[in-house]
Amino acid sequence: MLPARLIVVLLGITFATSFQYGYHSAVINQPLHESGEHPLEKVKFIADFIGNISESRYGVSNESYKTTVASICVTSFIVGGLVGALFSGIISNKLGRKKAILFLTIPCLTGTVLVMMCNLTRSFEIIIIGRFLIGFSCGAYTAIAPIYLSEVTPVSLRGMGGVLNQVMIVVSVVISQMLGLPSIMNTDVLWPYLLGNNPTSFSMIPWALINPEDILHELDEFAKELDVTSGKAGLLDILRKPHLRLALLIALTAHCGQQLSGFNGLLFYSVELFKSNGLSAAAANYATTGIGCVLLGVTIISIFVIDRVGRRVLLIWGLCVVLTCLLIFTLCMAIKEAFQMPWLVNVAMASVYVFVCGFGVGAGSIPWFLVVEMFSQDYRDTATAIGVAVNWTCIIIIGLGFIQLIKYVGVYAFLPSACIEAIVILILYKYMPETMGRTPTSIEAELKCKVSVNRASHNEPQVQEFVQLEEGMTGVVNSEQKC
Repeated sequence: MLPARLIVVLLGITFATSFQYGYHSAVINQPLHESGEHPLEKVKFIADFIGNISESRYGVSNESYKTTVASICVTSFIVGGLVGALFSGIISNKLGRKKAILFLTIPCLTGTVLVMMCNLTRSFEIIIIGRFLIGFSCGAYTAIAPIYLSEVTPVSLRGMGGVLNQVMIVVSVVISQMLGLPSIMNTDVLWPYLLGNNPTSFSMIPWALINPEDILHELDEFAKELDVTSGKAGLLDILRKPHLRLALLIALTAHCGQQLSGFNGLLFYSVELFKSNGLSAAAANYATTGIGCVLLGVTIISIFVIDRVGRRVLLIWGLCVVLTCLLIFTLCMAIKEAFQMPWLVNVAMASVYVFVCGFGVGAGSIPWFLVVEMFSQDYRDTATAIGVAVNWTCIIIIGLGFIQLIKYVGVYAFLPSACIEAIVILILYKYMPETMGRTPTSIEAELKCKVSVNRASHNEPQVQEFVQLEEGMTGVVNSEQKC
């Protein structure tokens, strides 16, 4: 049974960090798009706000200008996230995990206050500045939180701690979707407060900063890592070692598989699917919120499975489900358009829900903490920062590219994601080790073995190679044996 103090620490960490990321990444969608079915309700609050201000200032209020500035409001969060991810290693190393989380609340809270003041100050610029500051904190949070969760959680329960990170992200997304309904906060008066409506979560920060004294005995292997480390390593130190390059490849592949899976695009397309099936715009928004609830349920279930089944199985099989559903969705929509078979929309809708289940059970959570489990302490911060930076870069690619794909190729926009997922599955199947219940030193030893066998198979297939293990033991690995 988990110690009560550990439960409080885990909830506090995720509420102070992951909740911010999930809420602010999703909340912009509601006031940015049409909020209702009645013509008077079809208002893009942010775009209209920008148009009114620009017209009063400069006499400019065309749709192109409003769309461009609104897009900047959206992407400022993502750009801030990328910058925050790149600086996360430096901040974490200088301040430590707990102080870093506390420090990052300053730009996050400042940003939320700025966003909420946009109506009062009649300025859309502070939305851009505010969301950049929020994004900076969230980008760093996505790197620091998985590390901190891993370091305060027993080895046997690290999967649960890692999935809890994703659970809190999904919870915050669902909350933002619910608050963003027209009947609650997505109104002409309340939308600025919707965008910055979670500073109350900072009340959990003192709980996140509790020193988990009664679980320190669970961190023996972490202390051993610290004893053998020679200091914090940089990117070049990782690239110089073949087995660490392989570990970084696995981690980056998992992050790409998560963000380039087409999940966000499928959610975007699901609204149109629900509308084409006879639902009103408002009902379609409620149905999309239901998808978020399904994702939450599946993610919660994975908490109790991940430390029994393992990361490798859940991630690879989850991605296989994702790939299958992408192909089914594309095939159904293409046949429906070509041969006028409307009943295929129901199959496509079902594939969306199955897709969400496959995504939630593995790809949604595992990439965030996989890098933490594969790298020892001296390489962990740098590797995590690189992985999270790649994750945010993929978000930018999807944000800029998916709409263009929809515009030019329509329902076939998900085929690139399907191809990427197929490549990701092959790479992970061949190289990804099982990290459940293992220390980074044993995982690094296995990766050294894989690298040695690959070299032997290309050069001298019959030669045995010696591999120096982290524990100081010397092992002999036959090049024809499986690691």
